[in-house]
Amino acid sequence: MRVGKKEQKTYLGRVIRDVERKSEVLSPELESILNLTKKIHTQTKSSKNKIYSVHEPQVDCISKVKVISDMSLEIK
Repeated sequence: MRVGKKEQKTYLGRVIRDVERKSEVLSPELESILNLTKKIHTQTKSSKNKIYSVHEPQVDCISKVKVISDMSLEIK
């Protein structure tokens, strides 16, 4: 799984550099998308304010909490 993510990150970096190199004048739409992809490319596992969805950047992560039940409180 790690190899797949690493390859995707490499491809994304190549595309970002290619777009920056080939486009002389960036439209506002392309510039906003490019800024979003740069932020995705530089985020790490422990970074704050991660982007979880490209199409909905305001989405937050919902963490799962494991509930540990106390055996002495259960009714048998």
